This record gives sequence, C-alpha cells and structure tokens, in this order.
Amino acid sequence: MFNESDSYRFELYHPAKIVEESHNLRDESRTDGDVRDLFTLPGLGVDPELALLIGDLGADMPIALDYRRHGLAPRVIYLGSRGWVEVADDFDAFSEMISDQLPGPFGERGSE
Repeated sequence: MFNESDSYRFELYHPAKIVEESHNLRDESRTDGDVRDLFTLPGLGVDPELALLIGDLGADMPIALDYRRHGLAPRVIYLGSRGWVEVADDFDAFSEMISDQLPGPFGERGSE
C-alpha cells in the first residue's frame, strides 16, 4: 500500500493528536528550515496550510490528508523515501484499503 518495506509501524492518530500534529507542522514550517524543506522534497509536495496529519508509518513518515485539489475529498499522501506520494485518491478509498488492518468494529479483525 505504501511502497515501503514491511518494517513500518502504521498508526492513525486520535482526533486530538491530528489537531496537535497538524498545528505543530504549520508552526514549524514557518520557523524551522528543516521542516520547511519537507514540503519541497521530490514527489507531490504538500502545503502545510492545506493538510492534516492523520497518522504515520514511523519516524518522519507522516500520512496526510491533502486538501489542495479538493476541499471536500482530500487525497491521502505520505512522506516516503522518495518524497510525498499519493496513497489514495480520497479518504473513502483509503479507508477501504486499510479496513482489514483496523481492530474492532472498524475492520475484519474485530469479527475474529
């Protein structure tokens, strides 16, 4: 799904952490040159003002909702070894892709 090795740690953030991480990213993108550089890496890039960080695959591998193309149906992107890449065209497609990886009532594992 993410075109990286199988050694990643997939995590979706709780809503409060989505707000915190996204806010921190916006603040740091204005003041920290290293963070600002993340937005100009090869690939799709990302606008911190039009993105929400919703999870990660490990250190420095955030998963984001990218609202640049559409305000109601953001695509899902992540920062991999080759820069920002698209994971899914929109959140609905992403949720279908990961539904079998989620515990409880959100995925197949909950019915075992």
